[in-house]
Amino acid sequence: MMAQLAPLRPVVWLLLLVLPALGGCSSDAPVQTQDSGPLRELAQAYVEATHALQRAPSSADELKPYLAAGKNVEELLTSPTDGKPYVVVWGVDPRTGMDLKPLVIGYEQQGANGSRFVFTAMGVMLMTNEDFKEAKFPAGHSPPP
Repeated sequence: MMAQLAPLRPVVWLLLLVLPALGGCSSDAPVQTQDSGPLRELAQAYVEATHALQRAPSSADELKPYLAAGKNVEELLTSPTDGKPYVVVWGVDPRTGMDLKPLVIGYEQQGANGSRFVFTAMGVMLMTNEDFKEAKFPAGHSPPP
């Protein structure tokens, strides 16, 4: 049995030496995680604040009391996907934006791989850049081209 494994040893050693070198490249670019978790937490707190205040929150400060214990609003306002702050259209009441084309309340600035996470009156969803261009936005808010 040991004689059959002996020829594999040089290959194993080569892999052990080469693989860490391949993974060791560093970059200042954010990690493309495609994680909607922070935006979902932000959306949940936004909806809870809207119900408690009987109006939509007007700032991140108004949102803080509705975050889960120990959560930092500044961290939740940054997308792990593109490393940029989420765009939040403060003061938009999610209770009034439910429609076949739900109202956008917040979104990733860039996203990744041709899509981005978007917080709408119907919840958080992944939209392609094409769908995002066709989405319904609050009056007076223009998304980036």
